[in-house]
Amino acid sequence: MRRQNGDWIVKPDGSVVDSLPRSTGPVSLIPGGVVYATREEIVIRDLRIPLDRVTGFSQMSAAYLQVRAGGVDYALRVEKGRETLFQLPGVPQ
Repeated sequence: MRRQNGDWIVKPDGSVVDSLPRSTGPVSLIPGGVVYATREEIVIRDLRIPLDRVTGFSQMSAAYLQVRAGGVDYALRVEKGRETLFQLPGVPQ
């Protein structure tokens, strides 16, 4: 849920589970946590991966998200302890 003071992660009953900083960009829930982007990085659990201009996340599988940043597509492995960012092949748009 996006609020003026930041993004909240809420349960279906409306109770708040956690909150994210106000400067958060795209957000995606993953098994056991959340992935979000700030202006200059992706944050997954306690790990920070430098990448600016992230505009969105899309689910690829249970273990991967597609990340769109600066007209380039990336695959982000979200398995705990195996977090990795790969640039996908293709022509930047």
